[in-house]
Amino acid sequence: RFAYASLMKDFAKVSAINEFKRIVSIDSMHIPSYLSLAEIKSKDFFEYNNSVRKLSDEFYASLQKYANEDFYEAEKYYRKVLLIDSMNYEANKNLSLLYESAGYPEKGIPLLKKLLSKKNDDKDIHLILGLLYYKTSRLKECYNEYQKAISLMNKKEKEDFTFNTVKFLIEPAYKNVIEKMSDRQLNNFIELYWKVYDPLYMTDYNERLLEHYSRVVFSNLHFSVPELGLVGWKTNRGEVVLRYGEPLNFIRIRPSMGENGLMMKTEVWDYKDFSFGFTDM
Repeated sequence: RFAYASLMKDFAKVSAINEFKRIVSIDSMHIPSYLSLAEIKSKDFFEYNNSVRKLSDEFYASLQKYANEDFYEAEKYYRKVLLIDSMNYEANKNLSLLYESAGYPEKGIPLLKKLLSKKNDDKDIHLILGLLYYKTSRLKECYNEYQKAISLMNKKEKEDFTFNTVKFLIEPAYKNVIEKMSDRQLNNFIELYWKVYDPLYMTDYNERLLEHYSRVVFSNLHFSVPELGLVGWKTNRGEVVLRYGEPLNFIRIRPSMGENGLMMKTEVWDYKDFSFGFTDM
């Protein structure tokens, strides 16, 4: 039954959900089925959160009610897993990500700390925990988690996280200077750049650098597409987050057919003085 349900996940979602539910009615301890149900409902929440459907030129219908239902159902299934196995890696990690996306980062912190109490050398968990600390204004803890994560990265990962993302950020403003520099000179330039933009010298950490790292982690979590080889901060949305931070609010307009033809799925991100639109062709 589980193999059958798993095969249907991509092309017959409703049938897959019904089959996974049958499995847990037969075996209430079947963790893979609970995780599969949670994964499906989490994806639906991520997809429909802050979404609207265009009904006319002037009227848009909110789909938030359905997104909220998906959130609570996904949370329920993850919690079912944790009742059976409180240290389950996938449930703790993915539930913390669900909380982050729903605006409850404080709820994810204990889940990640629990995982680290068992295995403290997980780079990805340190990065996610650093982001959640940042979002709850616990900057000292955020700094510690990012430092730990960086120490666990291989050379390529560390270069991408601490060097390439910053080079990409500052290149438009300092292009003429940067292209004449060696990598060593550029490293020194980046170090000086962060010192100049440190807003509070009396702390042990650079608040602006923590903000940058958090933007990178957020982009990689939300916009990466591993099967296409896309790294989150290198995507269009990732670049905007890197430069301007997360939007003050966003809305996702669902694809639809109207009198003027097909309307593509579009996200509109609002900042204080400007907005961005992203269309999925």
